[in-house]
Amino acid sequence: MGERPLTQRPQVPPGGSLSADKGHIDGSHAPDLESRRLGRGNEREVSLVNIRTRATADGSRPVIRALATGGAAGLASAAALALLARAEGKGALQPINATSHWLHGDQAAECDRLDARHTLTGLLTHYASAVFWALPFEFWRARRRPSTAGGLLLGAALTSATAAAVDYGITPRRLTPGWELVLGKRSLAITYGALALGLAAGASLAQPRTARRAKTC
Repeated sequence: MGERPLTQRPQVPPGGSLSADKGHIDGSHAPDLESRRLGRGNEREVSLVNIRTRATADGSRPVIRALATGGAAGLASAAALALLARAEGKGALQPINATSHWLHGDQAAECDRLDARHTLTGLLTHYASAVFWALPFEFWRARRRPSTAGGLLLGAALTSATAAAVDYGITPRRLTPGWELVLGKRSLAITYGALALGLAAGASLAQPRTARRAKTC
């Protein structure tokens, strides 16, 4: 019987490797695997940073929006106060001046002229109060986006009703809005209605343009 021919081992190239199907041995897989691991690690770090950034932004946006929403609500309710005061035969500035009664006493409601002592204090207090109630409204809205017009009105009405209940049901008399010193109960109810409309309008205007476009599509 003849001797079997010896099989020759495949030659491995100096810098390379042979694939399995061609009888080659690949020596470059280890660096590739390491680079892939590093790449995935970097992607995870970037995604974590993005998540933290979005969480921080989502937490701060309602606060920023509340400044604008509260401004709109304060403006709407202040306009209603002036008109209702005139309708009841009082000075247009008396309700806002009366808001300074926490500092100057009930006699602040008798002032019907523009002055820094009563009017400026009343306006600043009124704006701070409107922003205070806009904050829970904006946090509520942020969790239920996108909001429809009906949803905004409902949330604003509930917020305004809560504000009225707290202002005249829980708050000490010295810290009430002071409008009751000038206006009747019917006018107070209308004012809180104007506050609700201002909250809804301010929230609608404060929405990003993309959200508003999505509603119209």
